[in-house]
Amino acid sequence: MTTTRTTPTPACVPSNGNGNPRRRLRAAPWRIGLAASATALSLLPIAPSADAAPSAHLPLTQILREAVNRAHHEHPDAQFYGADAVLPRPTTNPQDIRAWMIHFRTKDPAKSFEYTYATNGQYQGRQSWKPPLGLGAVSAFTMTESQAHELAARHGHTGAFKALYLNEPVVQRPHPTYYFCIPGENATVAVDTVTHTVTTPIGCR
Repeated sequence: MTTTRTTPTPACVPSNGNGNPRRRLRAAPWRIGLAASATALSLLPIAPSADAAPSAHLPLTQILREAVNRAHHEHPDAQFYGADAVLPRPTTNPQDIRAWMIHFRTKDPAKSFEYTYATNGQYQGRQSWKPPLGLGAVSAFTMTESQAHELAARHGHTGAFKALYLNEPVVQRPHPTYYFCIPGENATVAVDTVTHTVTTPIGCR
């Protein structure tokens, strides 16, 4: 979802007092050091500040805006590499997610890290993170975890999931993908955020 804003042209140009038009200062471009996904994610609504209402439940796409901005300021070379949901128990409702562990990889993999954010957008902390093999930087996406779960349910995958995560596997045509581990089906359901394809590439116990 991209909103295009048009800035109205002023009726007159302000003067500097000497009859000459006053030159407007042009803002310096914002330096972006993250993956290409950071630019697209920055168009999403920003997550609330730490004093947000505890009852708010924001989707991962919105929480990512704040996380990507924080990572950019702390490590300009960091790239978003995925997120893991924190669940208190197996559930069929994405609204039961308590928090997200959001992963970032740096040029020096040993300095990679992850943030923890509550689902109301509150930042909870940072810890080191070891990038696994077979994953790449996550591209831009707009699908929420609830939309992904709805797609999975339409394909008959209605069981309780005990794990939910998002990443972008290193394959021929990679896309950001949500994965729901459903023990009752002994399957991990993959929902492609771009093609909306639903598959069960691996098992789940």
